[in-house]
Amino acid sequence: MIRVAVVEDAEGIGAAHVAAWLGAYPGLIPDDHLARLDPVARGRAWRTSIEAGTSDATTLVARVGDRVAGFVSYGPSREEVDDGWGELWAINLHPDRWRQGIGTALVHAAEAGLRGLGYDYGYLWVLDGNQRAIDFYRRVGWPTDGAIKIDDQYDPPRRELRCSTRLQREGE
Repeated sequence: MIRVAVVEDAEGIGAAHVAAWLGAYPGLIPDDHLARLDPVARGRAWRTSIEAGTSDATTLVARVGDRVAGFVSYGPSREEVDDGWGELWAINLHPDRWRQGIGTALVHAAEAGLRGLGYDYGYLWVLDGNQRAIDFYRRVGWPTDGAIKIDDQYDPPRRELRCSTRLQREGE
């Protein structure tokens, strides 16, 4: 089941968020950063964000049974882009749920949400070297498009690749 995140999802979002990073980023993000990730602290941060309702992003959760399997956040671009472009801010899925169609469902839900906000195109940033994710985005219709940015919040800075798509409307 995919639905808009509520406060009661915060702990599960935090757990899925940290598990996804620990599964995806060894060798790509410094080990000391990964070692400091705390699912409880991440859950508290998600709770604060959901309660405040001040984010420009919409966050959807995928639940399997009584657990959050993953989430996607999307909304307006966080950087200057041409009109008509929305951003898929984040998608994280617990590694126990990889390759089960849940990530694809989350991307499609985000696409529908972006279309509903009036966007014609969507983009996201993926860490260069995260080939599993790059391949996933290509399979779901979000291939890399040649744009690159450097994220200098880490040491060393990370190179990110942009993936993008045209958001198809019904009947197209």
